[in-house]
Amino acid sequence: MRIIKSTVGIILSLSIMTTPVYAQETRDWTNEESFVPSLLKQEEGTLTFDFRFMQEQPVQGEHASVVLPENYMVFENTEPVPVYAYTVETDQITDMVLGTVEVEDGEAIITFSGESVDYSIFKGEFNVTGDFIDEQYETDVVSWNLNDKVQENLRLPEKTEVPVKEEEQPAEDEIDNIETEPSVEEEEKPVMEETEPEESPEITPEAAVNSLEEDTEGLHYQAHVQNIGWMDAVNDGEVAGTQGQNLRMEALKIDLDSEEIQYRAHVQNLGWQNWVTSSQMAGTTGQDLRMEAVEIKLTGEMAQKYDIYYRVHVSDYGTLGWAKNGQTAGTTDLNTSMQSIEICLYEKGDVSAPQTGGSSLSPTNKGTLTYQAHVQNIGWQGSVADGDIAGTQKKSLRMEALRIYLNNPEGVEGSIRYKTHVQNIGWQDWVGNGETAGTTGQDLRIEAVQIELTGAMAERYDIYYRVHVSDYGTLGWAKNGEVAGTTDYKKAAQSIEIRLYEKGDSSAPQTGGSYLTPTNKGMITYQAHVENIGWQDSVADGNMAGTQGRSLRMEAMKIYLNNPEGVEGSVRYKAHVQNIGWQNWVNSGQVAGTTGQDLRMEAIQIELTGEMAEKYDIYYRVHVSNYGTLGWAKNGEIAGTMDFYLPVESIEINVYEKDDNSKPVSDTLSYLSGDYVNDLRFSLGYYGTGWENVTQNKSVIEKKDGNVTAFKATLESKHIAGSIEYSVHLQNDGWTEMYPADTILGNLDESKRIESIQIRLSGELTKYYSIYYRAKVENFGWLGWAKNGEISGTTKIGYRLEGLEIRVLPKTAPAPGSSLRHHVDSLYKDAKTALMELPGTTNSIFVSNSGYALTSSERNNLQNIINQFNARGASVGFVMQDIKTGQILAYNPGIGLYSASCIKGPYVLSLLEAGIAPDQRTINTIQWSSNNDYSSLRSSYGHSVFQNWLGAAGVNPIQGSDLYTTTSPVDLAKMWLKGYSYFSGNYSYSAWARQYYQSTLNSMISQRLRGQYTVYSKYGEIALGGYYHVYNDAGIVMAGNSPYTISVMTSLPGTTGHNLVGDLAVILNQIHSNMV
Repeated sequence: MRIIKSTVGIILSLSIMTTPVYAQETRDWTNEESFVPSLLKQEEGTLTFDFRFMQEQPVQGEHASVVLPENYMVFENTEPVPVYAYTVETDQITDMVLGTVEVEDGEAIITFSGESVDYSIFKGEFNVTGDFIDEQYETDVVSWNLNDKVQENLRLPEKTEVPVKEEEQPAEDEIDNIETEPSVEEEEKPVMEETEPEESPEITPEAAVNSLEEDTEGLHYQAHVQNIGWMDAVNDGEVAGTQGQNLRMEALKIDLDSEEIQYRAHVQNLGWQNWVTSSQMAGTTGQDLRMEAVEIKLTGEMAQKYDIYYRVHVSDYGTLGWAKNGQTAGTTDLNTSMQSIEICLYEKGDVSAPQTGGSSLSPTNKGTLTYQAHVQNIGWQGSVADGDIAGTQKKSLRMEALRIYLNNPEGVEGSIRYKTHVQNIGWQDWVGNGETAGTTGQDLRIEAVQIELTGAMAERYDIYYRVHVSDYGTLGWAKNGEVAGTTDYKKAAQSIEIRLYEKGDSSAPQTGGSYLTPTNKGMITYQAHVENIGWQDSVADGNMAGTQGRSLRMEAMKIYLNNPEGVEGSVRYKAHVQNIGWQNWVNSGQVAGTTGQDLRMEAIQIELTGEMAEKYDIYYRVHVSNYGTLGWAKNGEIAGTMDFYLPVESIEINVYEKDDNSKPVSDTLSYLSGDYVNDLRFSLGYYGTGWENVTQNKSVIEKKDGNVTAFKATLESKHIAGSIEYSVHLQNDGWTEMYPADTILGNLDESKRIESIQIRLSGELTKYYSIYYRAKVENFGWLGWAKNGEISGTTKIGYRLEGLEIRVLPKTAPAPGSSLRHHVDSLYKDAKTALMELPGTTNSIFVSNSGYALTSSERNNLQNIINQFNARGASVGFVMQDIKTGQILAYNPGIGLYSASCIKGPYVLSLLEAGIAPDQRTINTIQWSSNNDYSSLRSSYGHSVFQNWLGAAGVNPIQGSDLYTTTSPVDLAKMWLKGYSYFSGNYSYSAWARQYYQSTLNSMISQRLRGQYTVYSKYGEIALGGYYHVYNDAGIVMAGNSPYTISVMTSLPGTTGHNLVGDLAVILNQIHSNMV
């Protein structure tokens, strides 16, 4: 193996599926988005290519091509040679062959093998060698396209007296079409002399920009314009082309001293042209075709240290926003022409670089609406479109004027009109499409806007808009002529966003809180800091801050009070925060909660002070995960939850005058607390000694060697209706009925023991709380926690109850302890509990949860298999468990190894149990171990279903992004134990599971035992060395009335590992039959 140095941008995810080909036609991946080739390195005439796949992967017989630079090199056709896998995990080229590559007619053609081994992450690499064609180049570096998406640069050998190719002379009938003045190329072409040329200094990125600063020769560009031709070159940041003359740009040349630049043009009737480099022409001349859009990018060292920004002026739309580094500037498919362009270079990180956005318009990005702002100290900015920000934020710069352009959808009549409320002027008159609202040159701020559609546009569309206002931030959305901004507050609108939505579009934003004035109260504005979002825009007067239905916690809030004129006082508020509790009160505009700590807000209190509190009430309510929107609180009351471990997700706040009859009324609680249920009392009657009592929640009674023969309990709660009810299992009599609180069950004067108990809440309490209880049992001690009517104690084995502990907790609070083995009806531990209690890595074979002792022959047979693994330097671990009795035979049950494809079996089971219908992908994943289809299932259904299923199986969570993971024999045993009831039951897709989990690919357990029993199993294998070098097999053997699970994990893939695992399965099967 040889080590390959890592290269930026070529990490690869590719899985070769372990399946026979079932596609009817051979797929060509060459120009599909998932296939990404690149030139990894060049050494003289040897080109090293690599490729990666994104999301999808190839199967056997499919192919892809990489175009070779045959204009500059000669490549002989070759026979197929191997393409080797490169693994990101080990940073190595492996000896695993992904397929073959052959050179034919100037292309490298890769044919994929579909090797039957399970790989997770790797990429392919191959070399091609050719000879340069000396007479066909005149530069050091040229570009060529590897496919329709990827372009690379080819370094040519140093030039040594390379003859300049003579240009072909035009025919006589073409002479009239030739310009009489010399072209730029002719003017710049030096005269060849028979003298030794001077060596030119190397132009570095720094030199290019320095020269730009010193003599403006670093970056210059020129436009070819309709009726004018080539205009004079301009320098960094200047306008090339024309504006206001309705003349199209037809071509563009850009010259950068370092030559590390590429650009291309979108041309009328031609579309996107090929990329060209420094000083070459993009566009056309002499064809009367307009340039419509442009893309420009830096390469080499320039791209690492600088950003290139550019924007264009377009007919009908004016100057669009800035684009940078290869983004599109201009329009496509809108029949509009570029008229001018500006280009600028900035060092990376330069805060003076312009804001990008709204640089391109096309029918697919709607581009129905564009608008531009005139801003203090800046003037007219470039146009932005469809919801982008025009203006500035956090720079304290006022908007002074506004223009809006409507580009109607085809066939829809109507227009747009708008007006502004301006400092010292008030509301101006309405203006129409493209006209100026506001003022320029007068230093007057825009304070508010109104915008509305007319005609058929108003019938079919809604127009939404919102403004960012000094001191208040971004206000809520307005629509269809509503006012957005402020009046009489002397506050400047600093930016605006405008969007069009078809009527009825559910994605349109919620309106409200868009307009503040002293007369419309506008008293309270507030904003939420939300998980994964940060500070949201401010909302006002009863609108929602935060989110709902997205499972995102609120982490902090700010509240701003704008007092009515002449009314003194303020607002103060505080938050109850995860792990912190109640914080101190803060005042208007300050932060309550936390940011950057990932802590949820759980409850809030808000109150007015001073004269505000005398004249007004403040109402507020919160939306809480699991329970939705709670009731309204007011004037310092608590809203939210405590002890429920639930985040506040949104808040609503409003202020009302004291005598306002429109104040909200709630019949639901605004606040949920764990101490609402604070009076739980229960008693145990011990035969021969009498009653033992407790009088408070979270209480316990126990007596060593005591015999509980009677039980009673009562529960009182405040604010929430409900109580407690219970049933007991009595010696010889069995279960009583469920009785209400204060009922005595059993008999203190009789020796009939209570063996187990069931307890549950009643009424509204069941919505918010759970009741937990655990029994102390003769010979067993304390069992696990049961809850909400589950059985706690023993049945069938005659053991007495000796003690009891009961707790009432919020439904969303963590359980007080483990729930394992809260009910025992066999002297053996149940199968799941027995697995939970297994030790980890051991170096001896052992039997657990069983009185069975291995014979010397059985032990020797097992040890012989283990020795054969060890002799090959391989690890091995296994678990075999009888499902009915829970008896276990194991070796190294906790050893952690790479799962490979054996994880696919449990994952698909989790989908089936969730009611997700199987399809062809599911079949391919289970029967043929298809990585493609497994990946597709994970993309469709995600990880949460599997994560919940694993939790129910008693398996610790795994990373949601991991298609494969580290697991152990005991965890695989838990997963297959969880799946047993599904295979043996009659659920929605149980029959499907029973059919397709039999005879799965490469399962040695199935191959060796299916002649005797039905076997449901799934294997996994990978052979890349180290961590990625395993063969695993696991499943269920339906052995008559004694089904059992078996899981084997080894670091020995290949034929030897297969055979040893098969031999081990046979030995374990024989031992199981003896054990049960």
